[in-house]
Amino acid sequence: MKEILITTARQKTELYILLASFLMAISLNILGIIIYHTEWKELHTQWFPLLVLTLVIYFLLLFVRLAFTFLVRIFRKKN
Repeated sequence: MKEILITTARQKTELYILLASFLMAISLNILGIIIYHTEWKELHTQWFPLLVLTLVIYFLLLFVRLAFTFLVRIFRKKN
């Protein structure tokens, strides 16, 4: 069976994307606090929904990146 190797550069890239997803989830949480005039303690009491939102954002970005890569490969083969 063929082994799949993930390079260090790819691991760093994925960690940066995950960090960006986490920061985006935190900013959405802050935006929700501001819009709905709730208490600021939600920043540190709502960690589980924040982590779920981080994973949702990460997998949405992953889907977009895979679709983009797939489309680029299809159009590159035609030329």
